[in-house]
Amino acid sequence: AGGVGIVLPYFLPLLILTSFFEETGYIARIAFLIDIFMHKIGLHGKSVAAFILSIGCNVPALYATRILENQRDRLLTAILIPFVPCSARLAVIFALTAVFAGPIWTVAIYLFVLFVIAINGKILSKYIKKPMGLIMEMPDLKSPNLNVTMKKTYYKLQDFLREAFPYLVLGSLALNWVDYLQINSYLNLVFSPVMNYVLGLPEQLGATLIFGFLRKELILVMATQAMGVSELSQMGLSLQQVIVFLIFVTLYFPCLTTFVVLWKEFGQKTAWASVALSIGIATISAFLFKLGFELYYLLF
Repeated sequence: AGGVGIVLPYFLPLLILTSFFEETGYIARIAFLIDIFMHKIGLHGKSVAAFILSIGCNVPALYATRILENQRDRLLTAILIPFVPCSARLAVIFALTAVFAGPIWTVAIYLFVLFVIAINGKILSKYIKKPMGLIMEMPDLKSPNLNVTMKKTYYKLQDFLREAFPYLVLGSLALNWVDYLQINSYLNLVFSPVMNYVLGLPEQLGATLIFGFLRKELILVMATQAMGVSELSQMGLSLQQVIVFLIFVTLYFPCLTTFVVLWKEFGQKTAWASVALSIGIATISAFLFKLGFELYYLLF
């Protein structure tokens, strides 16, 4: 139910739009226009299509990297895609900032994520051998064929349902067993050093990170349960804690399905390297935001 009710409502419209713009040649034009900027952070212009798709869901975005001609660009794009806030993470960001912080923090978090992607792209591109440049031509616009557009959408959706959807179901089953066995307290104990001393967050929120790894949007539900309240506004978190929590949740590895697809498409080394990178970046970024808030309160 989660895969149908949460993923597909965001995923299917994006698939239709992507197929539509592919038919018109518009995505190729976007790639051409943004190519110079993307090269500055070590990527090819065609990577923008995968990044756009990842706003809906990171899983189809990883499959979309197949349009890149060389393995180097595809690998670098795939490593950076998990940093892009998907629809589930956007729901968490919008919900918590609406209750505790205000819309300006939503924009600030998103701009920070773009900064993280740009910096990591620039650094990683130094260590991944760069291929010879590709010549891109500005394609002509053409009228889309509705029949072809829907066929493309159908095949992409079929790939998603066949290769990714089963892991959504498995993740949901694992989630139910964790809740049934009531092992949240043990998980909180494991994460308490990071939650308390590094991030300055309540220990009870530790287990929510595990649930978020399975299905990101469940963080909202599990966070209220962990804090023993029925509404987000009753959680009793300070502005600093909310922003630090959001920064960490936004950047740390998005979901089990994305990890599985990374493994299948690029191998286990790339999948685990992506996990290590994202958790490291999330922890450092959240800690720096914590220090920034503490410095601000100290000075003002």
